Amino acid sequence: MLIRKRFLNTKVKILTGIMIAGLVVSGSLLTLPTVQAKSVVSDDYPLNDSAHWNTEPIWRDEFDGTSLDRESWNVRSGGWGANHVQSCYRDREENINVKNGSLNIVGLYKPGERCSGNEKSGNFTSGFVETKGKKAWTYGYIEARIKMPNNKSTWPAFWMSPNESAYGSWPRSGEIDIVETKGSNLDYAAADAHWGISPGYKKHAQGKKLPAGFKDTTQWHTYGVKWTEGKLEYYIDGVKFHTVNGFGQPNAANTPYGPFDKPFFLRLNLAIGGDYIDGKGSKWSNAYNALAEYPKSFPATMSIDYVRVYERRTAKEVNVPDNNLRAQLNKKLSTALSTNRKDDQKITDVELEKLTDLNLDAADNASESDKIHDLTGLEAAKNLKTLSLKNNSVFDLRAVSNIKSLKSVNLTINR
Repeated sequence: MLIRKRFLNTKVKILTGIMIAGLVVSGSLLTLPTVQAKSVVSDDYPLNDSAHWNTEPIWRDEFDGTSLDRESWNVRSGGWGANHVQSCYRDREENINVKNGSLNIVGLYKPGERCSGNEKSGNFTSGFVETKGKKAWTYGYIEARIKMPNNKSTWPAFWMSPNESAYGSWPRSGEIDIVETKGSNLDYAAADAHWGISPGYKKHAQGKKLPAGFKDTTQWHTYGVKWTEGKLEYYIDGVKFHTVNGFGQPNAANTPYGPFDKPFFLRLNLAIGGDYIDGKGSKWSNAYNALAEYPKSFPATMSIDYVRVYERRTAKEVNVPDNNLRAQLNKKLSTALSTNRKDDQKITDVELEKLTDLNLDAADNASESDKIHDLTGLEAAKNLKTLSLKNNSVFDLRAVSNIKSLKSVNLTINR
């Protein structure tokens, strides 16, 4: 519903729910509702870098339903033939379920359960989901919010693999490990990337120097990777803690950014037992030890609140039909960006987001043809805090009504 108010014989239209804290009209301040912006983490975190990244996901799964979305996810079944993992992966409700807004991957002790894999596989089951053949991306920011299990012999992981083996079998086509944890140390988390020529001639770049204050993987944390040409940057709770720059030799890909220049798909799994947990032959790498000492630690559950994929942003031209507004904005952008701009120069959304305090006052003796009449285009200035339009002829504030950061608008002597 529109609320109409008359100021100096002029109708000013304001949308209900306008996100402006103060409106100055003829020297009087009107207080309106405001919404506080979300707290920020770090400048290079993609969700805090709207100049370079779209902050709305291009794909997401919020797990708000009652079952796994089989249009996006496959469920892997069978054993895992490496690292002495003991669990059999099963496509069962008891191992993979969606409840209370989370995907739950559950490890169970199941005496008598058997599967192909390695000599230790069996008597434990768990879950493994992946988007192979259904959803894959080249570059982007990929993030999940996860709560890890409290079980000494668990090895949960959120990772990515190539949708097709363009450069050959593992590790030739690469692997991106967004996060791996281990139940033997609840303050441990690591990121990694693998590439190379063969399993015996390869390279990896693990990072486990965690952000200050990080602890207890059994609490909710976000884990993400920013993947761009020639670089992988890893984040926990929005704080970057590891970077892989370039992918040196040995490398099977004869391309500048290979093997990480092809589509990769997502994987989430909970391994029971395995060499990753403190090394081959270690106590907690054998899940029977966790079962003996902490029998109530089974079932062991890895819960995922969401998985989201974001893409880098391309600047878009903003429609500014009012020539006086365009000229004024280009003058302000010349100062803000330290560049020389023409009055009629095209303006992009990325440029307008640089503006925070905007004075567009007209001169006291300005003619009607020199005044601003239409604010269309200012909706893209979404970091604007104050806006002054004194002596103009603005009738309609709808263009700025949804700017959450905007605290005051001065409309003194608008006719």
